[in-house]
Amino acid sequence: MPPTPPVENDWITSPEFMRDGLVTLWVGCLVFAGVLLWVVPDQRLRLLGPVGGMLLTSVAWWVLRTRGVVPAKQVLGLGGLVVILLLAFGVAGVFTPVLIALPVVLMMIGWLFSPRAARWAAGVSVVSLWAMVLASEMAWLPEVPRTTPAMYAWIQTLFVVLTVYVTQFVSNRYRVRMAQTLGMSDELAQRTADLEASQARLQLVIDASKMVLWEYDVHADVLTYDTQRLGVLGLDGSRAPAQMRDWLALVHPEDRERLVGVFRSTIRETGPLLEVDCRVEGVGKAWTWLTVRGAVVRRSPEGRPAVLGGGVVNVQARKAAEAALQASERQQRDLAAMLRSMCDNVPDMIWAKDLDSRYIFANRAICDQLLMANNTDEPLGKNDLFFALRERSHHPNQPGWHTFGELCQDSDAVTLGRGQPSQFEEFGNVKGQMLVLDVHKAPFRSASGEVIGVVGTGRDVTGQKAVYDKLRLASLVLEHSSEALMITDASNVIVEVNPAFTSLTGYSREEVLGQKPSVLSSGLHGPDFFRLMWESIKAEGRWQGEIWNRRKSGELYAEWLTINTLWGDDGLPYRRVALASDVTENKKKGELLWRQANFDMLTLLPNRRMFQDRLDVELRKLRRSGSKLAVFFMDLDRFKEVNDSLGHAVGDLLLRQAAQRILACVRESDMVARLGGDEFTVILTDIDSEASVERVAQCLVTELSQPFDLEGRRAEVSVSLGIAIGPDHASESAALVQRADQAMYAAKQAGRNGYRFCSAVV
Repeated sequence: MPPTPPVENDWITSPEFMRDGLVTLWVGCLVFAGVLLWVVPDQRLRLLGPVGGMLLTSVAWWVLRTRGVVPAKQVLGLGGLVVILLLAFGVAGVFTPVLIALPVVLMMIGWLFSPRAARWAAGVSVVSLWAMVLASEMAWLPEVPRTTPAMYAWIQTLFVVLTVYVTQFVSNRYRVRMAQTLGMSDELAQRTADLEASQARLQLVIDASKMVLWEYDVHADVLTYDTQRLGVLGLDGSRAPAQMRDWLALVHPEDRERLVGVFRSTIRETGPLLEVDCRVEGVGKAWTWLTVRGAVVRRSPEGRPAVLGGGVVNVQARKAAEAALQASERQQRDLAAMLRSMCDNVPDMIWAKDLDSRYIFANRAICDQLLMANNTDEPLGKNDLFFALRERSHHPNQPGWHTFGELCQDSDAVTLGRGQPSQFEEFGNVKGQMLVLDVHKAPFRSASGEVIGVVGTGRDVTGQKAVYDKLRLASLVLEHSSEALMITDASNVIVEVNPAFTSLTGYSREEVLGQKPSVLSSGLHGPDFFRLMWESIKAEGRWQGEIWNRRKSGELYAEWLTINTLWGDDGLPYRRVALASDVTENKKKGELLWRQANFDMLTLLPNRRMFQDRLDVELRKLRRSGSKLAVFFMDLDRFKEVNDSLGHAVGDLLLRQAAQRILACVRESDMVARLGGDEFTVILTDIDSEASVERVAQCLVTELSQPFDLEGRRAEVSVSLGIAIGPDHASESAALVQRADQAMYAAKQAGRNGYRFCSAVV
């Protein structure tokens, strides 16, 4: 419903009323001038009144046309009062203004201006009247000319007409105003009902939105709101501050300055409408997210913001959702960045193409190794032919400079046709060099399962293929070789053997593939042996030597083993090839000859040759260390009688048992040797005193004097033992043995079954 125009405008400032009134006044003044010329032609000064009225009316008409009603009525009212008072002082005296003019003019000023203006005009008029009375009594005014009845009649007629016109106008306006008032009453009732319904709907909206409305008086620093609704914001209803500073104390320190800044910018009108999110201490001192919105709702007379108003809403759920979304987005970005970083750090090529073989993803490896792209974004939307042609354009005289990719498009179609992962060996020229890739491709499906392209990985196997070809050739050559072949990978896992290996070890190919060479270990070699072997392999790439291994049957065998390393293009071991030949028989023959040359075959003790070598070594050590050693020279007493009476076989058995008893009396680091017949020697190293030597010598005398059980036969012998200390008695081996031999004879001469030191003879 359109708003009804205010009644005040129709009542006081009607332009139509002003035009009608001005016309009436102008015509009335003209007629009055004619009456004056007719009835009092000799009173020319009286024409100043109607002429002044006509001039005043004309000026008011011009002001009405140019500047509007308000300036026109000001000219008419004030000008009329001035003209009447001047005429009263000049020619009319006090009678005419009192009887006719002033009441009408004052009434006109009242409804043309305001009651207050009429009161001011009345005051001026009263003062003027009494001034005229005083002036008349003092004879200051000119004599009042005679006023004829016709003049009174016309003036009265003019003002009666004006009074009737004004009365009719006022009556019409009053009826119009009453009708408007009744209409406004109905409209007000309807608007009141609409307002109440609107307020009810607004309250429902506010309740549904869980909003709390507020007003803030800027100058009084008073915050007004419904304290009963704090609970809908998640705040403690028992804590309801009325001043802004108290509310700010509840705001999170990190949000407080921002909230204050937004309020200040709104009050100063230097920023947009007030809207800010902040955390406020709520129930249980938990931080609750609120959104505060507001604007200037009332201003001071100077036009400055006086009152702010707005609403507050709990946005805890929204903030939690935003935080979860941000965390999810951050996680997705981190995951995407991590996947991109992983793909770019993988040495293998990784890519994805659409159904038209255009790249939709490419990692760093394929850009560097195959496409020669500047970055991982450049291949997007392009195919392999684009990069091949670009590379060939730099070498127009070499059409085969870059052909990789355009020769391998069929594998994409094959992969899509199969609908499952497939493996291919793809090759072509890249920068003039042959490149061979081990390629795995699979259909690329969207989240909905729709095939949108092909995804693939590729690994440069150019060097490995060359090595493999060499190994295959070597395998063919060595397959019929009499030497055993074993190939391991870089992790020392067996990947291939030849038939000769099976013949040598007894293991079939299937039994050893995937195993380590330690499956053949004999257990005869210590950790140092294998440590030195691997040090040589890692340092020089090869090793050669003799090693004892064990066949599947458990039988030990010796082999001459040669290990060589095959290197990959990356400089790391790719394969190790071991060639072995059986040297067991030769080893046995060599060991037999060595034993025969260095050991006594009857007692298995070192013989004279090994004894002499060991003594020379120990004497050389004495020169460096300054320690001492002892040499025992022993001869079994009455052994010849046992040998002659019981036979040589029994005598040999006694010698073997005597050797075991001697070994039991010495340390493992000491050496026991048989020089021949019934003569034995002992080398005691690192002796600390003669007392320790005597304890060993006494042990030998005691043990060897015990009866021997020789397969059921009993025999008794004793021992004569000579002792020489090196380097005290001699520093050369021959001289030291000679001193010990002399001491042994001294023991025999002393009655046998005892020992003597060399010092006792010298």
